[in-house]
Amino acid sequence: IEWGDQSVSSRKVSLENSNTDVDSVDGSFSLDMTLPTLPAAIVGTDKLPQFLIEHNIAVNDDERARCLVLYGVDQALMRIVFCHETRVPDKPGATADETPSNSLTAADLLEMQSDVDRLVEKLTGPGGNDSSSSEEDRLKALQSATSGQQDNSSAQKLNKLNANLLELTSGVWLGDLILRDKPSVPLTPDERGQGFGTSTKTKISVPVERGFAKWSIGVQKSAWRWMWDFGEEIRQVLDFGRGMGAEFAGSADSLPGAVCVNEGFSRRTPKHKRMVYIDWSSGGSVSFLTGSCSIQVPRYLEFDSSKPFYTEFGVYQSSAGGGDSAPSLKAPLGDEEENGEEFDMGTLPEVVCSKISRVYNFEGLLKQGCTSFYSLNRFGAEKDDALA
Repeated sequence: IEWGDQSVSSRKVSLENSNTDVDSVDGSFSLDMTLPTLPAAIVGTDKLPQFLIEHNIAVNDDERARCLVLYGVDQALMRIVFCHETRVPDKPGATADETPSNSLTAADLLEMQSDVDRLVEKLTGPGGNDSSSSEEDRLKALQSATSGQQDNSSAQKLNKLNANLLELTSGVWLGDLILRDKPSVPLTPDERGQGFGTSTKTKISVPVERGFAKWSIGVQKSAWRWMWDFGEEIRQVLDFGRGMGAEFAGSADSLPGAVCVNEGFSRRTPKHKRMVYIDWSSGGSVSFLTGSCSIQVPRYLEFDSSKPFYTEFGVYQSSAGGGDSAPSLKAPLGDEEENGEEFDMGTLPEVVCSKISRVYNFEGLLKQGCTSFYSLNRFGAEKDDALA
């Protein structure tokens, strides 16, 4: 870990002992660690934290967001650290041996081409592949595709969004959950299973499976809503649709809470430093929303059978860029009524949220890891879609 120009510390993490959960699609991951060794510049104090939960989301190819959740020896929430990290380009003047090359060579392209040809021939049979194009033309097409020269005019670039409660509650978040579940880890004591003639008071030991192939994968449709009275009362609702494979192990109940701090409209504080603090009283958790990141974690490091121990880290992005590309409402409401024109909801930028979460069972073992991607469906957009 480098802090400024000075190297602060380094660490080695065991993928097996740290309960590492990795999303194989974009490389987002999360892990935990007992008695972590971190510099005081990150911990904020010389006290040794007892437990660390780390979430890491790949924002794009060159940026990622990291969240460190630290619990003290008294098992109380000690500190939350948000880190925005950017890939540092190679130092100028480095030799070819010192600089790792990420570009594909001609030999790599030829090998990839031969693999594709064998796959096409296997699927379509001999002669199924179009041989009218020459080897050189197909190589150029493949090289163009792998070098990013294809047409990306329709693709929108996403930028970090300084989200606030008004933005979060302006519609319904629709998305998909990718679940990675450990079937060998029981969520509650009742899931341990009871054999024939076994007393209900007898605990059956379930061995913890080791290795990366002991996961059960699932996909779940989800609708996520924030309901806020523009004051102190707020509620979070999570509804599930069709799914396949493993099911979500976290709590799906409606979660009521109170907005304790809301700096969303504070002009004295820069937008990226404004904070919202929510206390979910019934769930024993708290949420922080600052800049483009949000976190929901339990207040205390307590594992029990009444509710799962659930942590969640999210990053908000928008298709709106800086300057003139960001849409704005320039016409006053009176002019719109006079001209008989209504505001087009399609002109608003797209808003999305990427989340990564962890679910622990009553024994403090990782039960499930989850990554999800949501898009905001604003209120009023349903009417526009129906008329289209």
